[in-house]
Amino acid sequence: MKKRKIIEICAVIFSVCFLHISSEMILIPEHFPNIQEGINQAADGDTVLVSSGIYYENLNFLGKEILLTSHFLFEEDPSYIAETIIDGSNAANPDSTSTLIFCNNETESTIIQGFTIRSGGGSSWIDPQYPSNAWLSGGGIFMYYASPTIRFNHIKENIVENDGSYDGASGGGLLCFRGNPTITNNIFSLNQADYGAGIVVDYSGAIIKNNLVIENSGGQLYGGGGFYFIGNDVEPIIVENNTIFGNHSETNGGAMRMWGSTITSLNNIIWGNTQNSGGQIYGVGSSSFTFCDIEGGLAGMGNIDLNPQFIDEELFLLDENSPCIDAGNPNMQYNDLEDENNPGFAQFPSMGTFINDMGVYGGSFASCFQQTDSEINTVQKPIIKLSNYPNPFNPTTTIEFSIVKISSRVLGQNPTRDFNNPKIDIYNLKGQKVKTFPNLQINKSPNQQIIWNGKDQSGKPVSSGIYFYSLKINLESTITKQMLLVK
Repeated sequence: MKKRKIIEICAVIFSVCFLHISSEMILIPEHFPNIQEGINQAADGDTVLVSSGIYYENLNFLGKEILLTSHFLFEEDPSYIAETIIDGSNAANPDSTSTLIFCNNETESTIIQGFTIRSGGGSSWIDPQYPSNAWLSGGGIFMYYASPTIRFNHIKENIVENDGSYDGASGGGLLCFRGNPTITNNIFSLNQADYGAGIVVDYSGAIIKNNLVIENSGGQLYGGGGFYFIGNDVEPIIVENNTIFGNHSETNGGAMRMWGSTITSLNNIIWGNTQNSGGQIYGVGSSSFTFCDIEGGLAGMGNIDLNPQFIDEELFLLDENSPCIDAGNPNMQYNDLEDENNPGFAQFPSMGTFINDMGVYGGSFASCFQQTDSEINTVQKPIIKLSNYPNPFNPTTTIEFSIVKISSRVLGQNPTRDFNNPKIDIYNLKGQKVKTFPNLQINKSPNQQIIWNGKDQSGKPVSSGIYFYSLKINLESTITKQMLLVK
């Protein structure tokens, strides 16, 4: 009888814990096996947290103001972007094969971050202005009367292909129609479509900042390898601090095609794009291009036509002698973030002083897409062991950690470097940091241990529930695990 009573009490604890969690953070696959079911169950203000893996799904956000995120949420470790994949290749409906769909008046409070979004084929739709025509658009992301926030994702290898059933196939990476999305810190690469292979902005506003738009191709119908803009809506189209490189159009506008659109383009690098006719920017009209590095040149204040001197063609970091450093709009509203340890100079990946750098690594939104050492331009990927026991626990648990191996891809030199000041942070389900163990001496022992007593930074006991512990080292490398405190 006593054993049965204990089991019943435990069941109640887990039930209460789950109900509390589901109102704030839904875990995939712990709570639901797929992401769409998590979205279905979510309420406005919830977070749907997705563990690393491949999810063969075609998601509809159903108008919900939620955060859908990978474990990139913790310390913004970019490795989770590559490890957490939404693959749209197995759609049940042949007319709705976009990997992500926003078509229920989603607002900027609907956010997706930290994923690879791939293998979508687009969705069919009717433009109310031309109801006799049917289109297939938005391979990776389809937005119709929606204004979500798209940030820190890799949108790649989405192909929108017309089988003859449609009047056009567009927006390999993304289409937005009649909305005003915020699109920042993403990579759009290797997407294909008949026009606007990378991104299409169709009678819509948009804020497009600090993205890499690279190696998208198509444009057979109306042009536009990287971007295709048609018309305008109430909100402006702002294209700022992007690097647009290596895109191709079978007709015109390898980088951009404007069709009756007015856009504001500033602080961009537009280089290495190709097309079979016309220029890489086609149909400029009344659009404004200022403080941009444009291959072949274009009239506009502050524009240059100089090789940007990329260190490589994967991250597109700038060489220290690049003419794009400190060459963006000098107005302080466009300044790079200042390095707090080096006043007057920019915080990496921006370079030079805090005057805006042209391209993806300039301005206040600048962020590197991989774990990168700012001093030596070296991508570092340590392999780390991290675990805790017991789990579940009450009231203490031992967290054990060690670095097993370090592999690096060197962009410039080939130095070695110790990992200084590693730390472990503990978060609750709201993503709030409750405890930090700083300055761990991770290099002095193959197996280090710390003990957490279930108390926050002020010494107050925390409540029962799921917690996350993250080991971070100085090169922005992080590994995150989950533990359960049951009282």
